[in-house]
Amino acid sequence: MADGHAMDAPAVRTDAPSSGGPGGRPRRVPRTLVVALVVVLLAGLAGWALGGFDERRDYASAQPGEEIDAGNLVFVLDDATAQQDSTGTWTLILHGTVSNPHDESLAPVQGGAGNLAVVPARGQQSAVLSSVELGGTWRRTVVPPGGTPVELAAGFTLPARTRFADTVVAGVFPFEYTDNSVLGVSGGQKTWNPDSTARGRIVTLPLTILPAEK
Repeated sequence: MADGHAMDAPAVRTDAPSSGGPGGRPRRVPRTLVVALVVVLLAGLAGWALGGFDERRDYASAQPGEEIDAGNLVFVLDDATAQQDSTGTWTLILHGTVSNPHDESLAPVQGGAGNLAVVPARGQQSAVLSSVELGGTWRRTVVPPGGTPVELAAGFTLPARTRFADTVVAGVFPFEYTDNSVLGVSGGQKTWNPDSTARGRIVTLPLTILPAEK
């Protein structure tokens, strides 16, 4: 996982002179190439997020119930449950709280370069955050400002072949508020992006296997 963090975009000129262009006029990079570069960079982040979580060893450890500042939000993870549905697919839920120390509402970042990831057991495939329930309801999608903790149920989907131990390893990944524009695509606006310079935190949580859904 989710080791997806921000990276500086390579310096690419969009107006480099073309030696073969008529009159030496500048030739601009086609927009399709710009989009392709963005896709490649995002794919790299997602790969780092998914594969890197399994392979990296430079994470800092945290304890269940400990506050973990991820830059955009502050997480407290207490324990986890896993349940298999009628198709065999597993849903793993991390239980805890999340708070927002900033002055605008924010949502936990989901997906390959998101805030959270899990490894269910040694040798098993990692999974990234795919659903969030806040304050006991899925209808709530953002964490309000002010720093007040909100109940968190963070969901992950795992294949039927997944094998579990009595604990699960969760990764919390830091974000920074930066302008990660690629060839001006973002318009220079700052957003919350994975912080490639900061160490992620890992927490080993007790896991309870619930009866399968019927």
